[in-house]
Amino acid sequence: MIRKSEPVAKIGEITYTSLAKAVEAAESGDTILLLIDVKLLEAVSVAKDLTLDLAGHKLISQTEKAFTVEEEGKLTIADTSEEGMKGSITNEGAADRDDSGLIEVKGELVLTGGVLNNAVKGSSAVFSDTESSITVSGGTIDSVSAGITAENAAVSVTGGIVQAGDYAFATGRAEISGQADVKSGNAVFRMPKDAANKITGGTFRAAETFLHKEGDTAASAVTISGGTFAVGGITAEQIDKHAA
Repeated sequence: MIRKSEPVAKIGEITYTSLAKAVEAAESGDTILLLIDVKLLEAVSVAKDLTLDLAGHKLISQTEKAFTVEEEGKLTIADTSEEGMKGSITNEGAADRDDSGLIEVKGELVLTGGVLNNAVKGSSAVFSDTESSITVSGGTIDSVSAGITAENAAVSVTGGIVQAGDYAFATGRAEISGQADVKSGNAVFRMPKDAANKITGGTFRAAETFLHKEGDTAASAVTISGGTFAVGGITAEQIDKHAA
């Protein structure tokens, strides 16, 4: 007797026995709906404009990286599950590390819901080393080390939660605004050379400090015109001076 593999995802009314097969079959503009919790043995490459609806399910990567969003690709991560359920993508239990993060972005990433949980020490939940685009309007980025590492990408965070054990942002062109909720066990920012990040809103909490500059970063700064801060003993009045 041959036992059929259980469907793990669907596009419309068509089901697929693996997420990789669903991504391969999808056309740009499609939404892939997870049907059950899924384990990934290797990273999935996205080279189309796709939406992944976690639908309250857990996607567990056995390696550090779950997805690579290619230069021509766009991945929107959503979670339309009932209130109280939290779909997630995690690399919990992954043994290897290749410094590319839970999600590597070469094209465009949009997070509107669900949880991105990086459990690999020394890695990032979202990583990019290209001029890509990363937008967070909802959901949660939760990392044992770094939240978003993206020196050259255009990063926009207008909502949701970014929490990290080390630093929330290692970014060069990030703008944080709206209802963004940022929490860090060390610094809010780790600044690369010639960075020019902006804060116009949001709430910021960090145990140690607001900003850690790397090497020759005298020209790097965070421009602040709004937001609420509770950072390592630094008062709100001192934040502007500290960031410059």
